[in-house]
Amino acid sequence: MKTIQVESGSRNLPSEIPIQEMPAHTGGEGHVYMSCDGQHVVKVFHKPPLSKTELLRTVVRLGYCLAPVEERLLAWPLGVATQLDRRPCVGVITRRVKTPFQALVQMILPRAAQQCFRQGLSYLNLLKIARNCATGIANIHDKGMVHADIHYRNFLVDPKSAQVVVIDLDGLVVDGFLPPQVDGMMGFMAPEIILRKAKPNEFSDRHSLAVLILHILLLRNVMQPLYCYDEDDQQRSDMAGYGQYACFSENPVDQRNRPANLGVPFYRNGCLSFQSLTPRLQKLSERALLHGLRKPAVRPSAKEWEVALGEAMATAFKCPQCQQDFVYPTWLTPALRRRCPFCGHGVGKLSSCQKGVHASA
Repeated sequence: MKTIQVESGSRNLPSEIPIQEMPAHTGGEGHVYMSCDGQHVVKVFHKPPLSKTELLRTVVRLGYCLAPVEERLLAWPLGVATQLDRRPCVGVITRRVKTPFQALVQMILPRAAQQCFRQGLSYLNLLKIARNCATGIANIHDKGMVHADIHYRNFLVDPKSAQVVVIDLDGLVVDGFLPPQVDGMMGFMAPEIILRKAKPNEFSDRHSLAVLILHILLLRNVMQPLYCYDEDDQQRSDMAGYGQYACFSENPVDQRNRPANLGVPFYRNGCLSFQSLTPRLQKLSERALLHGLRKPAVRPSAKEWEVALGEAMATAFKCPQCQQDFVYPTWLTPALRRRCPFCGHGVGKLSSCQKGVHASA
């Protein structure tokens, strides 16, 4: 058993925390340990900058005034670790988010999603999860802060209740106060960050959030390059594909990233299209990833996504054929064009007992 020494000024933490002998996870930033009592997570950084301890202290202080609902939504850092087994270290302690919460990535990759659907996952819950992710980021942005590392591993989700917890908040950015410490994850980073034309800010967060929300709703990364830009180096190819040559997969003019099976029903190994979403969600997607791809100020805010997703939840309809929920396409005319995006069953002509039957009923 190892022990972590906690710096004074923490939020309701003891001065010493026993942790498990082996790290539960090792990433680019450091080792992640679980406390022996199962209540806390400790991240010990590999090679932190000299300013890291002071930055962590500032983030901890910023959490003193969180409301109870924000405490549930945001896994805010509680204290700074100064020693690991009596040896100097720099680390951060947060509360542990327990089962049934799991990393969002475990639900929304295509194969994982297929398995989750077979186990009874409702698409309505995916809408709720997307909305709650937007709510979490809106809370951060409302405080004048930036997450700077939005991706599907930094959101923990309860699949049944659709509750969400935002994690990895030790790298928060506040303009002129807390400088950026990370750039983000490839695939979710804004092009201007990859190209070193800007540092993480709210507008780059907005890009990452849009990619995340559409990944949840369409079960794929809508910015994934389908062209190899450097056959000798995958990393350089990805940087070009998500940076200089970034292109929304459903760009009506440039179709180089368009999946061949786009629009084929999902249960027939197809890809869901953003055109299966409500008109308002479609417009936000276009603002974020077409018009706003090179013009960050055009990108919709987290609050706009939150409102639009709430409205979309009210349109959820259960397919009479496959029993999966989906956004009923009232905007498609004639009605015969309306089909379930999961099984392809026509839902334009409904019986009187089916009309108005929504997934929430």
